Amino acid sequence: MDHWINKTQQPTTSTVISRSTLSSPGEFHGVSQSSVNPILTRYKDYLCSYYNARDIAPADKYLPTTLDSPYINLAIVCKTRYNAKERDEFTAQTLHGGVDQILMKKKPIKIENLLTPEKNDKPVRFILVEGPPGIGKSTLSWELCRKWDEIEGLRCYQIILLLQLREKWVLNATSLADLLRYPSHPDFSTSIADELVKTQGGNLLLVLDGFDEVSHNFHHNSVIKSVLCKQLLPKCSIILTTRSVAMCQLNKICQPQVDKHVEILGFTEEERVRYINKVFNRKPELQEDFLKYMFRVPHIRSMMYIPLNCAIIAQVYYESHCSRHLAKPKTRTQLYEALTHCLLVRHFEGTESHNDYHSTSMLPDGL
Repeated sequence: MDHWINKTQQPTTSTVISRSTLSSPGEFHGVSQSSVNPILTRYKDYLCSYYNARDIAPADKYLPTTLDSPYINLAIVCKTRYNAKERDEFTAQTLHGGVDQILMKKKPIKIENLLTPEKNDKPVRFILVEGPPGIGKSTLSWELCRKWDEIEGLRCYQIILLLQLREKWVLNATSLADLLRYPSHPDFSTSIADELVKTQGGNLLLVLDGFDEVSHNFHHNSVIKSVLCKQLLPKCSIILTTRSVAMCQLNKICQPQVDKHVEILGFTEEERVRYINKVFNRKPELQEDFLKYMFRVPHIRSMMYIPLNCAIIAQVYYESHCSRHLAKPKTRTQLYEALTHCLLVRHFEGTESHNDYHSTSMLPDGL
């Protein structure tokens, strides 16, 4: 076990872990507040200060900096097995934005109830969150951490650690201390690891985001792989997010005992409207115009059940409103062309070429 505790890399002071709000130490897994470990409490306070400082979700990098970046409720349902006919119907509905129709047949799960047992009192130790690209898996992970002190099922953990598996330092970690970065006191990571190992992770919730992005890249001494296989911190709780395509690889690596399997469907019609109203909160004249545009162009509207698409379309619409050179897209092809131009213009910002390419129509041909 000591092999996984000792540090093999020195954390840098510029790297941090995740984001969330934290609670005062309450009871966790039968341990009273009086026995809360001061080392873990200190680490929790660090996480709290970092989580509270983060206001922008990963997908919001596509939004204009002048707009708000809200979190909107996602439609989440329990994953069930479908026969081929049902799956084809489900896929067709989802591809065409039929989230509302799906929710007429399935009961949605609130984020507050994600860790609540479904049928019995058996603790939920492993939650698998599945969904297609851009549907909100990462945003849900961040928002869960933000609600640490608000959700009863989260308050029972002394430490909630969000690790984005796409980060190289996470994937390449060879000791538990490597994952427990504490920039102001790097040597403190080993002490934190020691305390977590003493309880076998019983007071820890790991939120592992983006398994599909690294599913084929685990090396033999990966700490994450050891946690998934219960070789390290066997009593810790895990929330793992992934795309459906990586499910077979997950079973090859560890064959986890999944206590709860949920699927993110994205935005309902109501939440789409709410998202746009919040995005253009400081530009009320654009709210009404965008909603008219959304309902007038079916191809665009059908894509907006995916939150990332909402962010992208809002970005493109805003850019087209600010520039007479960029028309509002009416097809998917036009949307992606407009997005490419917007991203290229943003790429040139801050460079010597910025003044030459201040509008998308002035970009060099071929880009």
